[in-house]
Amino acid sequence: MTNRFDVFTHHYFPFHFIALGVGMIITSIVSVPFNFALAIILFIAGFVFTTSHHRLRIDLEHNSIKEYLWILGLKNGKEFSILDVELIYINKVKVSTAYGFVARVNVDQMIFKGFIKMTSEETVFLGESKNEEKLLSKMRLIAEILNLEIRKNS
Repeated sequence: MTNRFDVFTHHYFPFHFIALGVGMIITSIVSVPFNFALAIILFIAGFVFTTSHHRLRIDLEHNSIKEYLWILGLKNGKEFSILDVELIYINKVKVSTAYGFVARVNVDQMIFKGFIKMTSEETVFLGESKNEEKLLSKMRLIAEILNLEIRKNS
């Protein structure tokens, strides 16, 4: 049995930047015959936009949890002791979004956000979803590894 678990938590860039990154990659492939230097720059920028994300590494052998940002293989983050983990919880949050330039329409929706709470009052963000069950499935894996229950807050 492995003593180290590495879990994707959420993307670093919002969706529209990820879509832009996909467009940059496609454009770079098309532009190779015309401008190789521009194609390389577009490809690298698009790759960064589409692959940068947050992860959570749980190391049971060293009793540590590390929340980190992954960009092109580089890992930057903060490490905590497993002994500092107090609980895992999920919050139901009302979010308002405004659409339109001339005729503004406000839309309210509920989303679910997952966190790990430390005894030092620090929190580790695990992700968010409009679908509670989708978020809970990821959180159950982490809760099972850390032998904790998930608390639901309204």
